[in-house]
Amino acid sequence: MITKNRYLFLMVARGGSKSIKDKNLQAIGGKSLINWRATTAKASGCFDRFIISTDSEEIANEAKACGVEVPFVRPDELATDTASSLDVVLHALNWMQQNDGSSYDGVFLAEPSSPFCRVVDIRQGIKVFEASRAELVASVVQAKVNTIHISEMGSESDFSNVSKRIGLLPTGNRQQHQKQYYMNGCVYLFKPREMIENRSIFPVEGKTKVFEMPDYYSIEIDEPSELELARFYWETKKVNETSLLKR
Repeated sequence: MITKNRYLFLMVARGGSKSIKDKNLQAIGGKSLINWRATTAKASGCFDRFIISTDSEEIANEAKACGVEVPFVRPDELATDTASSLDVVLHALNWMQQNDGSSYDGVFLAEPSSPFCRVVDIRQGIKVFEASRAELVASVVQAKVNTIHISEMGSESDFSNVSKRIGLLPTGNRQQHQKQYYMNGCVYLFKPREMIENRSIFPVEGKTKVFEMPDYYSIEIDEPSELELARFYWETKKVNETSLLKR
């Protein structure tokens, strides 16, 4: 892929993980989650620089072994459960601007928890980004459950608002519903200038464009069951290195 724009691959990975110990260092197919994200990003040929924002020495060492720069240590206040992705990204961009004057047309925000992001997905994100005026390009996957079936649970386990919505349908068949999609965490590509001006990665007034990814590659690992499922996909060859690296 030939592009005149400059793109930064920015991986974010903190050391603390409550649901899965050392989550970002967990392995699938012999490679850590960090390694997979770095491997496909490098194979895409789309990025001018690869860096990681982390507070963990172990994660930093793993990233360096994968050819990713660790130009700074993430401050402790940005490595808590309550720290926002926006503040982490702003810190990284500010550090680079102040220390080496580098700037980019697009920033690709990568989380190790989405290890099955393929080369073709990265390149598709870049293609959509350059062909549109979108401030954010993201990957999505079709939702298995329509939002008509989803609600907060009321007092005393009340779920009447959902049953009412379903009851008003001619039938309860899911085939009646329009397809719905959600962001799967694999691709977040945004314009840094607009992000800084809006103080948000996700445009409120601006335009967001998306493209669809297959279900098998859209897994996002936050719980032990999701890590087990990702390993199952690998072991049963639903996902493999060839498919991840294919252009």
